[in-house]
Amino acid sequence: MKLALSLVFYYFMHSLLAAPAVKKFLTHRLSLKNYRLLYSLTSVILLAIPVIFYLNSPSNIYLNTGIAGRLVLLTLALLSYRVFVLSFRRVRLSEFLGLQPTENNQLIVTGIYRHLRHPLYFATISLLAGLFAAVPSEKNLILLSITSTYVIIGAMLEEGRLIQEFGDKYVAYRRQTPMLLPNDPFGFLRFVIRNP
Repeated sequence: MKLALSLVFYYFMHSLLAAPAVKKFLTHRLSLKNYRLLYSLTSVILLAIPVIFYLNSPSNIYLNTGIAGRLVLLTLALLSYRVFVLSFRRVRLSEFLGLQPTENNQLIVTGIYRHLRHPLYFATISLLAGLFAAVPSEKNLILLSITSTYVIIGAMLEEGRLIQEFGDKYVAYRRQTPMLLPNDPFGFLRFVIRNP
Protein backbone atom coordinates (compact mmCIF):
# COMPACT_ATOMS: atom_id res chain seq x y z
CA MET A 1 0.00 0.00 0.00
CA LYS A 2 2.85 2.40 0.82
CA LEU A 3 4.43 1.73 -2.58
CA ALA A 4 1.14 2.51 -4.36
CA LEU A 5 0.67 5.74 -2.38
CA SER A 6 4.27 6.82 -2.98
CA LEU A 7 3.85 6.25 -6.74
CA VAL A 8 0.58 8.21 -6.81
CA PHE A 9 2.24 11.03 -4.86
CA TYR A 10 5.26 11.06 -7.18
CA TYR A 11 3.19 11.10 -10.36
CA PHE A 12 0.85 13.75 -8.94
CA MET A 13 3.80 16.02 -8.11
CA HIS A 14 5.41 15.30 -11.48
CA SER A 15 2.25 16.43 -13.29
CA LEU A 16 1.57 19.35 -10.95
CA LEU A 17 5.05 20.78 -11.48
CA ALA A 18 4.67 20.34 -15.25
CA ALA A 19 1.40 22.30 -15.34
CA PRO A 20 1.81 25.61 -17.20
CA ALA A 21 0.09 27.61 -14.42
CA VAL A 22 2.44 26.19 -11.75
CA LYS A 23 5.45 26.73 -13.99
CA LYS A 24 4.42 30.35 -14.61
CA PHE A 25 3.74 30.97 -10.91
CA LEU A 26 7.05 29.47 -9.71
CA THR A 27 9.09 31.07 -12.47
CA HIS A 28 7.67 34.48 -11.58
CA ARG A 29 7.73 33.97 -7.80
CA LEU A 30 11.29 32.59 -7.67
CA SER A 31 12.63 34.64 -10.60
CA LEU A 32 13.80 31.45 -12.30
CA LYS A 33 15.38 31.53 -15.72
CA ASN A 34 15.64 27.77 -16.13
CA TYR A 35 12.50 26.10 -14.77
CA ARG A 36 13.14 22.91 -16.76
CA LEU A 37 16.33 22.22 -14.79
CA LEU A 38 14.54 22.77 -11.45
CA TYR A 39 11.73 20.49 -12.66
CA SER A 40 14.20 17.74 -13.64
CA LEU A 41 16.12 17.95 -10.36
CA THR A 42 12.92 17.94 -8.30
CA SER A 43 11.64 14.93 -10.25
CA VAL A 44 14.83 12.98 -9.60
CA ILE A 45 14.82 13.85 -5.89
CA LEU A 46 11.13 12.94 -5.48
CA LEU A 47 11.69 9.68 -7.37
CA ALA A 48 13.75 8.50 -4.38
CA ILE A 49 10.53 8.14 -2.36
CA PRO A 50 8.87 5.41 -4.48
CA VAL A 51 12.25 3.78 -5.14
CA ILE A 52 12.84 3.39 -1.39
CA PHE A 53 9.34 1.94 -0.88
CA TYR A 54 9.81 -0.37 -3.89
CA LEU A 55 13.13 -1.70 -2.59
CA ASN A 56 11.68 -2.24 0.91
CA SER A 57 8.47 -3.93 -0.28
CA PRO A 58 8.22 -7.72 -0.02
CA SER A 59 8.44 -9.54 -3.34
CA ASN A 60 5.40 -11.87 -2.93
CA ILE A 61 6.02 -13.58 -6.27
CA TYR A 62 2.84 -15.02 -7.83
CA LEU A 63 4.60 -17.68 -9.90
CA ASN A 64 8.01 -18.59 -11.22
CA THR A 65 8.20 -17.73 -14.93
CA GLY A 66 11.75 -19.07 -15.19
CA ILE A 67 13.74 -18.65 -18.38
CA ALA A 68 10.66 -17.61 -20.41
CA GLY A 69 10.06 -14.61 -18.11
CA ARG A 70 13.72 -13.63 -18.29
CA LEU A 71 13.66 -13.82 -22.09
CA VAL A 72 10.59 -11.56 -22.18
CA LEU A 73 12.37 -9.11 -19.85
CA LEU A 74 15.54 -9.16 -21.96
CA THR A 75 13.56 -8.64 -25.19
CA LEU A 76 11.46 -5.79 -23.80
CA ALA A 77 14.46 -4.20 -22.06
CA LEU A 78 16.41 -4.17 -25.34
CA LEU A 79 13.38 -2.80 -27.21
CA SER A 80 12.91 -0.09 -24.56
CA TYR A 81 16.59 0.84 -24.69
CA ARG A 82 16.47 1.19 -28.49
CA VAL A 83 13.29 3.30 -28.33
CA PHE A 84 14.88 5.58 -25.69
CA VAL A 85 17.99 6.00 -27.88
CA LEU A 86 15.95 6.71 -31.02
CA SER A 87 13.73 9.17 -29.11
CA PHE A 88 16.69 11.21 -27.93
CA ARG A 89 18.03 11.46 -31.46
CA ARG A 90 15.17 13.87 -32.14
CA VAL A 91 15.11 15.49 -28.68
CA ARG A 92 18.43 16.51 -27.19
CA LEU A 93 18.88 15.01 -23.72
CA SER A 94 20.56 18.18 -22.42
CA GLU A 95 17.51 20.23 -23.45
CA PHE A 96 15.10 17.59 -22.11
CA LEU A 97 16.78 17.75 -18.69
CA GLY A 98 17.06 21.56 -18.73
CA LEU A 99 20.86 21.61 -18.81
CA GLN A 100 20.73 23.94 -21.79
CA PRO A 101 17.91 26.05 -23.19
CA THR A 102 15.68 24.71 -25.93
CA GLU A 103 16.98 26.13 -29.18
CA ASN A 104 14.08 25.42 -31.46
CA ASN A 105 10.69 24.36 -30.16
CA GLN A 106 9.31 22.53 -33.19
CA LEU A 107 6.89 19.66 -33.49
CA ILE A 108 8.89 16.49 -34.11
CA VAL A 109 7.15 14.04 -36.45
CA THR A 110 10.09 12.15 -37.96
CA GLY A 111 12.17 9.16 -36.87
CA ILE A 112 10.61 7.17 -34.05
CA TYR A 113 7.97 9.92 -33.72
CA ARG A 114 6.63 8.87 -37.14
CA HIS A 115 5.50 5.59 -35.50
CA LEU A 116 4.40 6.79 -32.04
CA ARG A 117 3.50 10.15 -30.56
CA HIS A 118 4.90 9.16 -27.15
CA PRO A 119 7.78 6.71 -27.65
CA LEU A 120 9.33 7.43 -24.23
CA TYR A 121 6.08 6.42 -22.55
CA PHE A 122 5.90 3.30 -24.72
CA ALA A 123 9.45 2.39 -23.67
CA THR A 124 8.67 2.91 -19.99
CA ILE A 125 5.60 0.66 -20.07
CA SER A 126 7.46 -1.99 -22.13
CA LEU A 127 10.32 -2.10 -19.64
CA LEU A 128 7.99 -2.44 -16.65
CA ALA A 129 5.92 -5.11 -18.44
CA GLY A 130 9.14 -7.04 -19.03
CA LEU A 131 10.05 -6.72 -15.36
CA PHE A 132 6.63 -8.05 -14.36
CA ALA A 133 6.95 -10.94 -16.84
CA ALA A 134 10.31 -11.91 -15.32
CA VAL A 135 9.28 -11.36 -11.69
CA PRO A 136 5.45 -11.43 -11.43
CA SER A 137 5.26 -10.04 -7.92
CA GLU A 138 2.76 -7.82 -6.16
CA LYS A 139 5.13 -4.86 -6.12
CA ASN A 140 5.91 -5.19 -9.84
CA LEU A 141 2.20 -5.38 -10.62
CA ILE A 142 1.61 -2.21 -8.59
CA LEU A 143 4.52 -0.49 -10.35
CA LEU A 144 3.29 -1.53 -13.81
CA SER A 145 -0.39 -0.73 -13.28
CA ILE A 146 0.03 2.66 -11.57
CA THR A 147 2.76 3.77 -13.97
CA SER A 148 0.74 2.67 -17.02
CA THR A 149 -2.31 4.54 -15.74
CA TYR A 150 -0.21 7.64 -15.11
CA VAL A 151 1.43 7.41 -18.53
CA ILE A 152 -1.93 7.29 -20.30
CA ILE A 153 -3.35 10.17 -18.25
CA GLY A 154 -0.08 12.11 -18.59
CA ALA A 155 -0.03 11.60 -22.35
CA MET A 156 -3.58 12.93 -22.64
CA LEU A 157 -2.74 15.99 -20.53
CA GLU A 158 0.42 16.58 -22.56
CA GLU A 159 -1.58 16.33 -25.77
CA GLY A 160 -3.82 19.18 -24.64
CA ARG A 161 -0.74 21.35 -24.14
CA LEU A 162 0.70 20.29 -27.51
CA ILE A 163 -2.56 21.18 -29.27
CA GLN A 164 -2.42 24.63 -27.66
CA GLU A 165 1.20 25.04 -28.70
CA PHE A 166 1.10 23.62 -32.25
CA GLY A 167 -2.61 23.86 -33.13
CA ASP A 168 -3.84 22.18 -36.31
CA LYS A 169 -0.38 20.83 -37.05
CA TYR A 170 -0.54 18.65 -33.93
CA VAL A 171 -4.17 17.68 -34.55
CA ALA A 172 -3.21 16.40 -38.03
CA TYR A 173 -0.19 14.56 -36.57
CA ARG A 174 -2.42 13.00 -33.91
CA ARG A 175 -4.82 11.72 -36.56
CA GLN A 176 -1.98 10.00 -38.46
CA THR A 177 0.17 8.67 -35.62
CA PRO A 178 -0.90 6.40 -32.74
CA MET A 179 -0.27 7.42 -29.15
CA LEU A 180 1.37 4.37 -27.56
CA LEU A 181 0.88 1.27 -29.72
CA PRO A 182 2.16 1.27 -33.30
CA ASN A 183 -0.34 0.66 -36.12
CA ASP A 184 2.21 -1.55 -37.86
CA PRO A 185 4.07 -3.46 -35.11
CA PHE A 186 6.37 -5.27 -37.54
CA GLY A 187 7.24 -2.06 -39.38
CA PHE A 188 7.90 -0.42 -36.02
CA LEU A 189 10.18 -3.28 -34.93
CA ARG A 190 12.05 -3.15 -38.24
CA PHE A 191 12.58 0.57 -37.76
CA VAL A 192 13.79 0.13 -34.16
CA ILE A 193 16.16 -2.74 -35.05
CA ARG A 194 17.60 -1.40 -38.31
CA ASN A 195 18.38 2.15 -37.24
CA PRO A 196 22.01 2.41 -36.11
